[in-house]
Amino acid sequence: MSPFAVALMNSRIEHSMSRFRAAECAGVSERTWRSYEQGSRRPGKSVVRNFYNRSGIAMPSTTVQMLKATRSARVLSVTSLKGGVGKSPITVDIAACLVERGNTVAVITHDCCYEDGVSNGAQLKARSLVAGVDFFGYADLFFSVAEKETFAKRLRHIVDHGSPMDRSGLEFEMGGTLGSMVERIGSCQMFKDMKADYDYILLDLNLKVDLIRAHADLVAIIIDSSCPQSVDSAQRLNHRLLERKRGRRVPKCFGLVTRNDIGGRSRELEEYCGGLDISPDLAEGLEEQRFVSSKFRERILGDIKALPLTRLLTHLTNAHEIVIDKYNTDQPFMEGYTYFDSVLDISPGSHAADEIRRLTTEIVDLRL
Repeated sequence: MSPFAVALMNSRIEHSMSRFRAAECAGVSERTWRSYEQGSRRPGKSVVRNFYNRSGIAMPSTTVQMLKATRSARVLSVTSLKGGVGKSPITVDIAACLVERGNTVAVITHDCCYEDGVSNGAQLKARSLVAGVDFFGYADLFFSVAEKETFAKRLRHIVDHGSPMDRSGLEFEMGGTLGSMVERIGSCQMFKDMKADYDYILLDLNLKVDLIRAHADLVAIIIDSSCPQSVDSAQRLNHRLLERKRGRRVPKCFGLVTRNDIGGRSRELEEYCGGLDISPDLAEGLEEQRFVSSKFRERILGDIKALPLTRLLTHLTNAHEIVIDKYNTDQPFMEGYTYFDSVLDISPGSHAADEIRRLTTEIVDLRL
């Protein structure tokens, strides 16, 4: 029996906990838990952390040391080749949810909203879940020794022989001066070392598909269920991620359906507007449009089903847009929702927050 299995079984017995309750805390079936105690299976580190985090039982010091000694962050990415589908907000929401579950989390991002926020002195809100996330810009680390050497060689060439346009191009690409890039080579940490410091690392790297494929354990590809282009984008990205060349590793890939609302006539909106009287002709037109919209969405659903991509069971709806729009309405001008906000912080009891919690549970406990 593995040391982790022994620690779990001893903690369960010492606190008179049933196997069913212990399995529930660990996020596994009772049958799986029994296999741990029988020695036929080894519990993963996430199972151990889930059990102690959810049961309220103090983790034995020996188990803490074993986890630290064997820690290697699981790496996730929520991405798409299509812009404007919510990659960054969903990434930050999942990171906040992982913090809520008691994990140490980092986000590595190349998002322009993050870079603008940092350059403008944006501050994380005190006592928020997002404040428990460590954020790193793409220029803050190297993913491999080869990447570091290639960058150093390129920088030396531009400094010695590059034109002013070459220099400004590199500064724009990396978001800093040539002097700061020289400092970067000596001060930036390596991704493999960073993995020992966190339980989970989320990659918000836009179109850097090669990096995502090389380092992510799981990729959630966003599929906007109201946009046919998003379906085509998901298919192309899935193909690129799973393309095998020279024995390269490939991550687990799943489809994440968003905006999963049928649409059309909104009786909720009519009630929100104060029960305004609607003429029979207008009501009939709205109802007809509702059916047209439903038919259009069914065609997109057919295309989604045809994708060679396993879909996550958790779908996201427009509840996120409602929460964010309401938050922006309540804030002073130019102080609305930013890269460093999360629906779990601004509206923890909302449908949007509930969807993110279910999504995180599925990704971490079932898919990884």
